[in-house]
Amino acid sequence: MGHPRRYFENNCVYFLTNRLARGLPLVPCDYINKVIYGIMAKASEKYPDITICHYLWMRNHYHLLIVTNGNPAEVAGFMNVLDGEIAKAVVKFLGDRNVKVWAQRYNCLRFLTPDVVVEKIAYLYLNPVDSNLVDKACRWPGVSSYSIGQEKVIECEYLKPSKLQRLKNEKITRSMDKELIKQSGKGSKHNLVVKPYAWVECFQDAESIESYKIQISNKIKSKEKYHEETRRLPPMGALEAKTKNPHEDYLPVNRGKRVFCMSSCRELRKQFIELYKAFCESCIEVWQHWKAGRLEHKYPPGAFLPPLWPISNTMKFQT
Repeated sequence: MGHPRRYFENNCVYFLTNRLARGLPLVPCDYINKVIYGIMAKASEKYPDITICHYLWMRNHYHLLIVTNGNPAEVAGFMNVLDGEIAKAVVKFLGDRNVKVWAQRYNCLRFLTPDVVVEKIAYLYLNPVDSNLVDKACRWPGVSSYSIGQEKVIECEYLKPSKLQRLKNEKITRSMDKELIKQSGKGSKHNLVVKPYAWVECFQDAESIESYKIQISNKIKSKEKYHEETRRLPPMGALEAKTKNPHEDYLPVNRGKRVFCMSSCRELRKQFIELYKAFCESCIEVWQHWKAGRLEHKYPPGAFLPPLWPISNTMKFQT
């Protein structure tokens, strides 16, 4: 069974996530954080129409909140760079070749109302707390935009896969972490631009940025307090999380059915689903024309173009 067709529009908010097929190799030590930041910056510079708002990387998955500007089809290229480079890094870290790195293709969730964006941002930063890795969202040592409250440019170094080091099958000590950074050398410079509240401009009925900051902060603090009162075991802690063995075996649990849009307004969600159905029907119709060699028919905006159909197969050879 094929995957649902991707549909992206301009000036819209999307929540991207993906999970590794197995293992926990993205240990939040300084070396691996440097690698991840470099890959994110490279993807961001190559596809400037994709605005990064919020992000958080766990040991085997990531969450990314973006806004599309200009050409929304650039999401495909952006994700090809991000997931492709991370996959190369994971293979290099673990020394395993010809293995499935990602559990599935990345999930893309469209937000239709600002309140669900606020809920998802809080969820994003609470991931390490919900997993009992740290007691506060601010204490997660991994790649995270938690402390970024306004537009910021982060200078990062992109390390080519050939420069990456295979990680030993043991805990990453502080001295080992420093040695890995030293051995990796210098990489090419790239700027990662983060705009935490660029998503507010996507909604006509949005409140002020300060209002959303307070709402997100309150949701995070409320959940942290809940975990503090109900926690049975002490959290792992930032230091322990940074020194875990990257070869630790872990098989993620199937999360079940995915949704492609979220909205607190039921009618708005119905309208979007109808729009999506019409979009899919239009794509199928154009594809039938392409198979017949009629390439003058255009795909609707927001569609990813498939490879060109081999026209030579549809032509009659004359003798």
